[in-house]
Amino acid sequence: MQCLSPRPRFLVADDVRPLATLVSDLLREGGADVVALAADGAEALRMFRETEPDGVVLDIEMPELNGFEVLRAIRASERGSDCLVIMLTSHSEPSMREQAYADGADHFLNKTTEFEQLLRIVPDFRERHGG
Repeated sequence: MQCLSPRPRFLVADDVRPLATLVSDLLREGGADVVALAADGAEALRMFRETEPDGVVLDIEMPELNGFEVLRAIRASERGSDCLVIMLTSHSEPSMREQAYADGADHFLNKTTEFEQLLRIVPDFRERHGG
């Protein structure tokens, strides 16, 4: 996939707004643009379809649709295989990580211990995809 702009465009979905804002700030610091913030899974899926982002950061536990349901819907969509999906969650159970990768996540990060890896992922993504 070739990014259409020099800075990859991201959607952030988390029902805790201060955390979504913090994630957005980290993505911008890493060289991305944040095109939308979603507070629940249904809104995330709608915004994914409307904004066609290059990447999505998903929480797992959200109202309406959970992060796994959103991830599966993204992967089933026409653009889904081209989109970078990062699951960012407070869960650290191996079964959650396994489920995320089985459903097609590119990365699974724990909010408390791996949060700042977002700063590494965005530049790597830009380099690999021509941004």
